[in-house]
Amino acid sequence: HVRTLYDDGLHGDGAANDGLYGNTFYQTGVAGDVAGAGSYNVTVNATGNSSLAGNFVRQKILGFFIYSSGDDDFDGLPNEYEQAHGGSTTSLDPAGDPDGDGSTTLEEWQNGTDPFDPDSDDGGESDGTEQDRGSDPHDPSDDGVEPTWTVAYPGINKAFVRYAPRAQYELVQVYRSSSFTGTYTFLSEDLAPSGLVTDTTAVNDQEVCYYVIGITVGGAQSAPLTPSCTTPKADPWAPDGGFLINDGASATLSPDVTLTIFASDEVSPHIHEADTLDEIMEPPSSSATEVTDMRISNRGDMAGATFEPYTTTKAWTLGQTTGLATVYMQFRDAAGNVSDIKPNSIFVGQAPPPPAQLELVLPFISTP
Repeated sequence: HVRTLYDDGLHGDGAANDGLYGNTFYQTGVAGDVAGAGSYNVTVNATGNSSLAGNFVRQKILGFFIYSSGDDDFDGLPNEYEQAHGGSTTSLDPAGDPDGDGSTTLEEWQNGTDPFDPDSDDGGESDGTEQDRGSDPHDPSDDGVEPTWTVAYPGINKAFVRYAPRAQYELVQVYRSSSFTGTYTFLSEDLAPSGLVTDTTAVNDQEVCYYVIGITVGGAQSAPLTPSCTTPKADPWAPDGGFLINDGASATLSPDVTLTIFASDEVSPHIHEADTLDEIMEPPSSSATEVTDMRISNRGDMAGATFEPYTTTKAWTLGQTTGLATVYMQFRDAAGNVSDIKPNSIFVGQAPPPPAQLELVLPFISTP
């Protein structure tokens, strides 16, 4: 095995440019009688150019010894590796793949990668396909694919899984679990990556979590990013609304004001930009329940605010007696869905004068 030695301060050799060269050798554990224990020979070759000696070649033969306490469960994984990654000397299954990257735990040990990290070098490609392609799972520069984010949205007895369809993907695979930290299993493939997959096997009131991986024509498989979870419901869409302060006045002399409130659970997709995929996710009007509660605060984090029955008018005292005051409001429907926080502001005190207008005066020039 060939490893390049670097003087970059990233391989346990101190600061960069200190003249100490190092790298990490991961191919230990594949020799020796007791789970990789034994002696390893190392040949160090150096080539370069010196102003005194010109071109040079140097070689040094070294060696090191790896100690192992053995393999208590005789599964091929040394105790030290199982203890470090599983918490005990018998906790890991050599044939398992707990991170779903395509490499078994035994292969992860042989490659020096983490069995609970699908992308040990954080380059985007899973350890398994890097191994299959002959790439180095410790070098992010040779990763052959970019990962994709995943966002799950609730539907009615279904879930929508959005992802970024990278141009390099030939297909994407969706994996699903009943909990964020649970075991993920294959759900479906999107052979013409569209950016949206609908899981029609999801059930109302039961959480489902997803991640998506992309696969290139050459077989490089992206590592999964953080999963996204959602819970389908009979009414999974939150209400929407807003309010006016003193009928929309720009200023008030008193901090005691009247809020005029309007909200509805006649659902909408809340689209900010036109996207045909949002039309697929648009909820049916039959899913709307009703707006039942609201809460109001003078703080943006809604600290101390409690839900109260929804009403269209409300007397309110602003949080300050001078300057620009802001009020925040949220709405809740009969299904328990809570809206985004809605702000509105008003100036308290004498309204500031309008911006000064400049009068342009041009000199009068007479003509003969």
